[in-house]
Amino acid sequence: MKKVALVLAVLLFAVPAWAGITVSVAQVGDTNEVEINYAVDVGDTNLPRAFALQITVDGTNSVMSDPYDIHSEFYVYPGSIVISGGVVTNNGTPVASKSNTSMVIEMGSLYAANDPCHTSPPANSGTLMRFTVASDDPNVDVCTAGNAPRGNVVMENPDITFDDPGYVTYGCTDIILAPGCATCGGDADGDGDVDADDYYALQGALFYADYLINPGSTGDYLILPNDPVTGFLWNDCMDKDGDGDIDANDYYAVQGNLFYVNYLDGVYNYACGDPRFP
Repeated sequence: MKKVALVLAVLLFAVPAWAGITVSVAQVGDTNEVEINYAVDVGDTNLPRAFALQITVDGTNSVMSDPYDIHSEFYVYPGSIVISGGVVTNNGTPVASKSNTSMVIEMGSLYAANDPCHTSPPANSGTLMRFTVASDDPNVDVCTAGNAPRGNVVMENPDITFDDPGYVTYGCTDIILAPGCATCGGDADGDGDVDADDYYALQGALFYADYLINPGSTGDYLILPNDPVTGFLWNDCMDKDGDGDIDANDYYAVQGNLFYVNYLDGVYNYACGDPRFP
């Protein structure tokens, strides 16, 4: 009996009661940017290997952008990777499925001593990704949860306390949305990216403003937020350069970015937060 008690005592010290991992949501400063973080509890040597998460936002007409600033060590995307003939032809993205208010993220790590880029496991804490949130409400709740069909959170050694239902803690955070454009300059429809729809919305608003200001001529492409003639056309996100008006400079800035992203990626679309298009 004493031997059994001794073994139990050793096990209690070997597997700390506080072992576990937390997946949390954080607002970035006073912005509408959100980040998803993970952290393994102090004393737990079991490292995360993969994440399958359900991320949601509540509120009226709320929209989450596509994620960006993806953790570079969790670079395997089982939900969207394309393999043909045993060769990876498209790495895919972390987004396995997405709507305006919900997205499923699937991302894992793969490393080896002889790998030229990934020789060691990811750290026991870090930021998985960032995205922006827009809503008609002044504040919204952004929440994380495990996606069981895709594996929830997978650890390096799934046998170490992983069967404990309390091992993974998921979190929610109340995001207080900043006034003004909730996503990024140029995103006229507020869906988290800038594409042809935004370009034509901006173009149409400026052409209409020109007609209203002086129906008999062209060149009056200007919208001011409190203007009695054109103010009703005001959209914070159309003010691409943030100078307090919507004019041809904003139009050409959006146009230039879309032409450039088409040159780089072959599409007329870029996500808010893409570092190539501040």
